[in-house]
Amino acid sequence: MATPLVNLNVASVLFSRGDSFRVRLEFIGSNGDTKSGHSAKWWELYWPGSGYVQCNHGAIGNNGRSEPFTYDWSKALEKAREKLGKGYEYVWGTETSAPKPTAHMTVKLTGPFALIREIRKAGAGLYKTFDKAGDYLLDLDEDGRDQVLAADPMVCLS
Repeated sequence: MATPLVNLNVASVLFSRGDSFRVRLEFIGSNGDTKSGHSAKWWELYWPGSGYVQCNHGAIGNNGRSEPFTYDWSKALEKAREKLGKGYEYVWGTETSAPKPTAHMTVKLTGPFALIREIRKAGAGLYKTFDKAGDYLLDLDEDGRDQVLAADPMVCLS
């Protein structure tokens, strides 16, 4: 089974249960610290279910460090929050490759629906939605869930 890519809220729950996870963040944009003025880089936490959290990073398209850093959970959370504060964004999917939008997609989500990054089952036929920071947005029924997932493959269903 593939290790899920999750946000920090879900990672905290998985950590407390002893379940493995990955948190992958990417930054693509302007960066005055580089010669080109642009960066495309990733930063990732991996926890196999016990021991220390591994942290790796690098330019998008490379494998990162040959020896990842290791942190305890509180330090890993601190580092991840620093990256989010610098403009990094969550990547969703499984393992280290997030799903890509497909050419047949014609529906574009608007309004609060465009902010949805995670959908969680809340009961029989009821789903709660959350933005990239993990903040609650709105409730959906099964049809709404299916429409959001069909329109945006980057939304994570958990």
